[in-house]
Amino acid sequence: MKLKSIFTGLSGRLAGGLAGLAVGAMIAFAPAQAAEEEGGTPHYPIEHPKHVHWSFGGPFGHWDIGQLQRGLKVYKEVCSACHSLNLVAFRNLEELGYSEEQVKAFASEYTVTDGPNAEGEMFERAAVPADRFPAPFPNEEAAAYANNGAAPPDFSLLAKARAPERGFPWFIFDVFTLYAENGPDYIYSLLTGYGDAPEGAGVPEGSHYNPYFVGGPTLAMAPPLSDEIVTYDDGSPETVDQYARDIAAFMMWAAEPSLVERKSLGFKVMAALLLLAILFYLSKKAVWSALYNENSSSGGRAAPAMAAVGSAPRAGVDFIDDIELIDGIGATIAKRMKSKGVNSLAKIAAMSVAELDKLGETINAKSRPVREEWQVQARELIAGKPPRAAIDRAKVEKLLGKKF
Repeated sequence: MKLKSIFTGLSGRLAGGLAGLAVGAMIAFAPAQAAEEEGGTPHYPIEHPKHVHWSFGGPFGHWDIGQLQRGLKVYKEVCSACHSLNLVAFRNLEELGYSEEQVKAFASEYTVTDGPNAEGEMFERAAVPADRFPAPFPNEEAAAYANNGAAPPDFSLLAKARAPERGFPWFIFDVFTLYAENGPDYIYSLLTGYGDAPEGAGVPEGSHYNPYFVGGPTLAMAPPLSDEIVTYDDGSPETVDQYARDIAAFMMWAAEPSLVERKSLGFKVMAALLLLAILFYLSKKAVWSALYNENSSSGGRAAPAMAAVGSAPRAGVDFIDDIELIDGIGATIAKRMKSKGVNSLAKIAAMSVAELDKLGETINAKSRPVREEWQVQARELIAGKPPRAAIDRAKVEKLLGKKF
């Protein structure tokens, strides 16, 4: 009964969730349908984000440290007045090429709330590398109140969260090209996409037209960037376009600092899997080729199975491991075979027809190995059967001390 009640509860929650999704879809669809009936745009963004070349793009991408440092400067001097960076600690900045001392100096410029102290009160202190970037507002309500009711989003994961779908057929190509930079593309396009609204487009008071905004044709944030608003020390252009590129790249690093390492590891894993697949294929080809040749040499009949491990014939006890015992192999031919590394009955028994033919040509005994059944004789001797030649049989009987 208890189990039944659990399943009943899960079914109810699933049904409720689906109903909620349906209601949400209807609510979201209603304004779009109304806008379509009025001749407006039924979905946003109006313009697809621009496709920008990023150093970290593609399977072999890498961080442009200079760009990330410039993006940090843009964030500090422009964006940090409204946007938080709650998930990034100051010590993470060492990944951007800063030394430990530089990070300590950078962190000391910020003040964080700590405590409680011995008296049970919170207090302010200078930040240390272990602290995270402090938010510009104490809470979301204060942030919304200071920005006309719209709380600025946190920058920590924004580059991964704001990633508009590219639509058909682009998402098919993205699977093969590993395109995953639509988040930075969107941020760059939004920051550079402010402009005058087209004729007839209603722009509410306090909002600004931007066709790249995913939430509608206008947004509350005024254009945050302008030329020469931030001074670069490396001589890079001090333009809105460059600022937008730099801050978008920095936000991508903040959202996924291990991006480059993940791509590198993924490439190594794929290379290892490819190598493993090649080895498996070659092993399969070698095994099945040997079995096919062995089957062909026995007239389509499978070769007799070897004895069990515990009762396998022992050289020197159950048989004499001497290739000269094979009828057709004398001292001269045996010497030539041993010079080619064929010095045991087991090696001859394991050779394929093609290998025997090649061996015959090498030792100047063309076609004899197959015609005289060297392979079959080797297997007979290993199995404990007597040699075919009478003189060899007498030799083996003397060495093993038994009669056949």
